[in-house]
Amino acid sequence: MSESGDARAYQLKTRDISSGGAFLLTNGQELSPGVELKLNLYLNSFANTASCIVVNGRVVRTEKDGVGVCFDGQYQFVNKAPDLDM
Repeated sequence: MSESGDARAYQLKTRDISSGGAFLLTNGQELSPGVELKLNLYLNSFANTASCIVVNGRVVRTEKDGVGVCFDGQYQFVNKAPDLDM
């Protein structure tokens, strides 16, 4: 969500990922520390196996090429995620 409360959708890539968080490459998108996110992390998206993990997170740090996100620890695994247009 933006600071005004509007939801926005981004299609980003990860640089690093772990069970506790990820670093997202933002391609110039502005995401400030404290912004809460709902992430759909697609697995094997290039192998035509549409699966994803849905998790909430919060931006905890920013760098020139992206942001560090801390996950809330709860997630949902979805077997048949929507197709990606990448």
